[in-house]
Amino acid sequence: MHEMNSGHVGHAVHSGSGGSVVAAARKSKFTACGRTDGRPPCGTRLGRATGVRRSAWTVALVLAAMATFAAGAPMTFEASHVADPVRSLQPVDQLFLQVSWAGDDLGTIGLSPATIREAITERCAEAEIEIIEEDSRDLPVLHLQAIVLAEDSVPDAVAYEFRLSVNQFVHLEGVDDALRVPTYFIVYTGLEHRNDVQRFAGRNMRMLISRFLQERTMTRGS
Repeated sequence: MHEMNSGHVGHAVHSGSGGSVVAAARKSKFTACGRTDGRPPCGTRLGRATGVRRSAWTVALVLAAMATFAAGAPMTFEASHVADPVRSLQPVDQLFLQVSWAGDDLGTIGLSPATIREAITERCAEAEIEIIEEDSRDLPVLHLQAIVLAEDSVPDAVAYEFRLSVNQFVHLEGVDDALRVPTYFIVYTGLEHRNDVQRFAGRNMRMLISRFLQERTMTRGS
């Protein structure tokens, strides 16, 4: 599903516990995949060093082709068809919040760690989820990571991704200790004109937070 406004393209991917299609290092801007067709590996630097340019447009459009859900789309799942990752949100009443970022400066998309934390805390309070300041082994962790990719070869474009996960302790057969693992994971990927990115990125991040809260509410039958 596509959203297009003034050059804006955005997609949200919903996944149970897997990762996103893009892997972004803070400065090196790598892509990652496992090719088996004899071509050069796609972990190629996105810049002048190798003579191969993979622009932010390419990264975002590949992600767009693989998107399966729009963050703002209405949800009408029946309880019997709710996926296990969504069901894992049912007991969540308290969270420890982690915010991280990678790639280029968050200011490029008009955000900061403080504004991200404030937006999540405010929305969780409305949903009666308490944000606990100190981490403990009893708490689920809500982790939001922001990735920003601004490519010199496409100076007018900025690609970005928000990854929201809830990490909880689970017991696995054959493992003595409980493991804290991602039980819920959703992603929003956007591609904007540089002049528009600060207008859209914050809105799209809040849409992703709303998606998480909506699905958590759904597990409680209200």
